[in-house]
This record gives sequence, C-alpha cells and structure tokens, in this order.
Amino acid sequence: MATEQEVLFGRLAVRLGLCTELQVQEAIQVQARSPIPRPLGSILVELGHLTKEQRTEVADAQVERLELPPENARERKEDLVLGKLIVKQGLLPRKAVARALRVQIRMENEGRLVRLAQILLDEGALDRGQLAEVLEFQRTHVLTCPRCLAQFNLVGFQEGKRFKCRQCEAVLTVPIKIHALEDPRGVAASERRPAAGR
Repeated sequence: MATEQEVLFGRLAVRLGLCTELQVQEAIQVQARSPIPRPLGSILVELGHLTKEQRTEVADAQVERLELPPENARERKEDLVLGKLIVKQGLLPRKAVARALRVQIRMENEGRLVRLAQILLDEGALDRGQLAEVLEFQRTHVLTCPRCLAQFNLVGFQEGKRFKCRQCEAVLTVPIKIHALEDPRGVAASERRPAAGR
C-alpha cells in the first residue's frame, strides 16, 4: 500500500505533467501486488511512466515545495510545520528551509536524527532568539492537525473550543493555556502539592 509520502509523490508527478493519474493508479496497484515493499517512484520508472531524471525532479520538487510529509515520526511532522511557519513569518526563504530539510534527510539516512531547528542554528540561518519566537508563536497561536498537518490560527478562538479540521474532518480542540499563579512564597500555584487528607 502506498504511504502518505508516495501518494503526495504521485499527485505532484501528475501536477507537474510528468505522468497521468491513471499511470499513478496503475503503479499503486502494482505496488499493492508486490511481495516486497517497493517505492512508487521506482515502479513508475519500471513501467516507463517516468524517467529516472523525472523521478528525481519530482522528489526535489516535493522537498522544495515543503510537501515532503514525515515518514512516521512525530518529530518530522513537527519539523515540517516549523519550516512552513519560518517561511510564513518571513524569517527565511522557502529554498533555505528546503535545503535544511534535505540536509536532515541526508543525516537521517546516515543514521543520525537531527531536528530542523538544530540544523538551522548550526548553519547560522537563524539565531536562538528568532527560533524561540517562532516556537513560542507555534505553541500559542497555531494549532496543527495531527492527521493532515493543516494549520489553524488560534487568535480569537476560545480555549477548549472543539471544531473539525476543514481538510480531513479530524476533531481538534483549542488548547487550554495553564497560567501559573505566583503566591507570596515564590512557589507557583501549579507546583504546590495538596495537603495530606484533602
């Protein structure tokens, strides 16, 4: 069965005019019948629907457009959302984020899992202050659907409100912010333990 990444690969190949939807469907059927897992792009090449160069073009376009979905790891989903937010806030151009994502993929293939934020810091593309601002904005102003990665602006939404994702109809809940109240003894109210017997 085609993974989310492969489905997006097929859609992008069609969008770029390199093959048809029927050819992608044929490749998905061949993949489903295969006794060993084979990448959709390789099957499209074997069937003569794409050249090897076109397969590389689609893969590069996927990264360039920030449409490379995470394999299965929550960290990769979070990194993709972070990359989109960095571009949206104008801190880096799309190409710079796409290049960092390619570095991340290369490192992952070498057996090292390095977060996108760390790569951007190591390369000097962002400083710690900029990164902290983006992460804070992401935590407090943006709700990301865990199923389809659609993003929703939370400004003006009531905490605890539930709604359906417009893209995949997953039920989402606006997070409730916990405000720590300081008491005169300097211990946050959320850190105090209840007295025994209560």
